Amino acid sequence: MRASLIIALLLTSLATSVHGRVGETVKQVEGRYGKPQQVYINRPDLRKALYGYHGFMIMVYFSGGTSKRESYGRPDLPKLSPQTVNELLALSAPEGTSWQPILKEHDDYYWVSSDKKVVAQFGAAGNLLFVQDRKFHSRE
Repeated sequence: MRASLIIALLLTSLATSVHGRVGETVKQVEGRYGKPQQVYINRPDLRKALYGYHGFMIMVYFSGGTSKRESYGRPDLPKLSPQTVNELLALSAPEGTSWQPILKEHDDYYWVSSDKKVVAQFGAAGNLLFVQDRKFHSRE
């Protein structure tokens, strides 16, 4: 019981420190996460970079120098807990907004920010949370 409480507290503290916001610049994202572990695409129109931070792997797509899509996962965990997903959503909400659930389909969950500019998806697999600008479409 005590060990599970310690693990839960540790995961909560790590989750609360992992937050980014769609719309931030490369400099802001790297100020939080550090330099990327790997850059997969580095074109003028699209940059796709992988960051590691407190056990999370964060894939960020930039367009025009700003973050348009961020995905959060923990390779050491088969699934993210509902509490971790809720904390990541709260921390990744655009400033001054909140998340509104919009759909649950085939065990995928979807939200939209209250300003309707950002959407989030947590897939049935349970190991990745995606947050992205509603108008962003990647052309990899």
